Amino acid sequence: KDQRSSFHFTNDWDYALYIDKIGHFYGANLLAHMFSAGLEAGNIQSEQAAIYGSAAALAFQLYVEIEDGFGPNWGFSPGDAIANVLGSGYALGQYYFPYVKNFEFKFSYWPSQKVRDGLHKGNGIDDYQGQIYWLSFRMKNLLPKSISEYWPAWMC
Repeated sequence: KDQRSSFHFTNDWDYALYIDKIGHFYGANLLAHMFSAGLEAGNIQSEQAAIYGSAAALAFQLYVEIEDGFGPNWGFSPGDAIANVLGSGYALGQYYFPYVKNFEFKFSYWPSQKVRDGLHKGNGIDDYQGQIYWLSFRMKNLLPKSISEYWPAWMC
């Protein structure tokens, strides 16, 4: 809060070779699932939990993006905002269109060499060289029945 500037936009579509946008998509999607699961655990009906969870994830992510708009070193990124909308929307789409659950995004992280050498002053969230995003397919559900009976259910 001690580093405020006037609200401004930044156009950073290709920042970190688009990994930043994928991270925004994934983060919004993950938050939507977490909020939805928490609401369901609180005995909220599944459809309402999916809607409110996606809305809460989008609200949180957009709040962060608006705050970035006041940061002198950042700025509001329309690309990040679009990725946030798509990520939270994807979670809602998985509720309304169960077939979409066959396509899951996953994330793995191993600190980059710069982090291990102490040359990167950030953390895992902005260590883009250490991040890997996966698109996982539930093959057992996607393959023809004659083949899928031989496919292990756990193997994506």
